[in-house]
Amino acid sequence: MPSKIAKFAILIVTLGLLGATHFILVDTKSLAGDENKIDKIPLSTKTFLKGDYQKNFESLFLRQLGSRPFLVRTENDINYKFFGDASKNLGTIIMPGSDNFLIEQAYVHSYNRSNPNPPEIIVQLTERLERLQSLLADKEISFNLLITPSKAEVYPEKIPSNFRHPERASRQSDYLTFLQFAKDKKINLIDASKLTKKLKKTSEFPVFAPGGIHWSYLTACKISQVLVDEMAGQLSKDLQRPVCEPVDLKTEPFGTETDMLRLLNLWDETAWKAPFPYPPMKESFYNAEKYHPTVLIVGDSFSLTPLHFFDKDGTFRKRRLMYYFSTEYNFWTTPKETGFKKNSNVREYRGKINADWDKVLEDRDAVVIFVNERDIVSAGHGFIEHILNYLQQDSLQK
Repeated sequence: MPSKIAKFAILIVTLGLLGATHFILVDTKSLAGDENKIDKIPLSTKTFLKGDYQKNFESLFLRQLGSRPFLVRTENDINYKFFGDASKNLGTIIMPGSDNFLIEQAYVHSYNRSNPNPPEIIVQLTERLERLQSLLADKEISFNLLITPSKAEVYPEKIPSNFRHPERASRQSDYLTFLQFAKDKKINLIDASKLTKKLKKTSEFPVFAPGGIHWSYLTACKISQVLVDEMAGQLSKDLQRPVCEPVDLKTEPFGTETDMLRLLNLWDETAWKAPFPYPPMKESFYNAEKYHPTVLIVGDSFSLTPLHFFDKDGTFRKRRLMYYFSTEYNFWTTPKETGFKKNSNVREYRGKINADWDKVLEDRDAVVIFVNERDIVSAGHGFIEHILNYLQQDSLQK
């Protein structure tokens, strides 16, 4: 029978091995995405007796474990493979669909047309957009509103049948209501949702990657061509279109094509490692003979992939992105003997952008607003109201 000293030695060795394992696993592949925040509960007689303090302490302690990424990925792998379940401990709730298509749950709710806004809200939006388009035209600035697609709307067949509401067809969505009023107001509109569905029917490649939240790079590139063509007609200029061919079939998706997959935090991602198409991603097709306008873009995360192609090819001489109307990403080109030099900077704001609108619109050829079809009423994220206030005051002073 082991002596007390031997038992103590075994205990020390065991604890040492556990500690070593903990620190070894600190370097494990880190977890992706934002997790639900756990606020610290203060210790008090009430929280202690109810057990709230102990549970909170345990949750916070587990978050600090170096071995936690290993444990989380292992649990997620088991849940996904055997139960078809994705982690719920995320800011973004993911719904596993058929053929390993991942869909953000918020887009599924929108697809079911569960909570449409009153038509009056949509009417007010279209009236503001009509006024904005008119005031910009007075300054000889073109305007376009580009509606980006929802993965759930483009691939409804991938949504589990029990999550597709049987009364959906009889309901009206904000997107459909908006299209009706926008047509009456003659708003310059590019319906990229409709265009993406058409591409799906004719393309041999998926228009959304199974593991991505956003449209594929190839889809974004083709829609970017449509936007540039529309601008060219409005400005009566020969603009440089993004180049989307030849298509290169990569061995597996990367970049934004895997942004939702990364959030799952799995060990085994084999199901998503299939060849996927890409337009030219690095080669620049800059043409100094073309007209390169200055453009203000107000957009969300769907606007980032088109900007990759605009910036790569120097489509715009100056490009200002007001990202969610809270952060500015500025890009401009400097001509060189061959091609152009890229310049850029970023400016973050606490809250909404406080801009000098005179400078923002100075020498500006076009304004473009990107908005996703599931969130039509949030178009511009406050930009429309701010710019209208400036333009209307400027108009009255003249």
